[in-house]
Formats: sequence, structure tokens, C-alpha cells
Amino acid sequence: MTATTEAAPARTTRRTAERAEEAGKPGARKTATLHLPLVTVQFRAPQMHMPGRREMTDAGRTVTGFLPSPSRLAYYTGLGMVAAFGVIDWPVAVAIGAGTWIAQRGRREAAHEEEGGEQRAERKAGEEQAAEEKPARRSGRAKK
Repeated sequence: MTATTEAAPARTTRRTAERAEEAGKPGARKTATLHLPLVTVQFRAPQMHMPGRREMTDAGRTVTGFLPSPSRLAYYTGLGMVAAFGVIDWPVAVAIGAGTWIAQRGRREAAHEEEGGEQRAERKAGEEQAAEEKPARRSGRAKK
């Protein structure tokens, strides 16, 4: 019984020394071990991924794609300031902001549909013109 008790601390000391050497290496994970009578608990520091310059740039571009235009941002900021100074109540400011956002969104969708309709009309006119030119080309070939 004494031999196993003495061997265990030696093994633990050897492991601790090996871990200390590994901790000096770049990329080594830090651990802490707690030996209890019936359980051995080991705590490990989480391995964190630090984003690089390219990832941060891509994330910034993604975020700015969702932000409103500078003029809209100024409008919403001014609306918030008016509400903060108590000129109008917060619920009124929120209702005005939400109404403006919904109206602008509807206006954009209507403009997008109009553009799509114009493109469809142009495409249809182009197809009709091409259909009219085909018989003229055929008759021109027959004459030669």
C-alpha cells in the first residue's frame, strides 16, 4: 500500500513537469488538475480562435450591408434625440420610426417590381421585334 501511494505522486509530478514543458510551447492548452479521493477533475482553458484581418474585414462589410444609409441613420438618430429630450414620448418616436421604415420598405419593393415589369416589357418587345425580323430574313434569303 505504501508503494502505490509513493508511486502515484511521482507519476503526478512527472505529468505536471511534462505539462509545464508543453505550456511553454506555442499552441499548448493550459490545464489544471485537481486530485480528489474518488475523482480526478481536470480543467482546460477553452481553445479560442482569433479572427484574422480578412475575417474582420468581411464581417465589417457584412454588418455595413445591413445598416441604413447615412441620411436614414441621421433621421433615426434625430428622432431618438427628440424622444430622449422629451419633446415627444418614446412610444410616439417608435411608432414614427417603424412607420417610416415600413413605408420606405414598401416604396423600395414597389420600385423593384416596376423595374421588373419594365424589364419584362423590354424583353417582350425585343422578342416581338426578333419574331418580326425572322420572316423578313427568310424572304431575303429566298430572293438570293
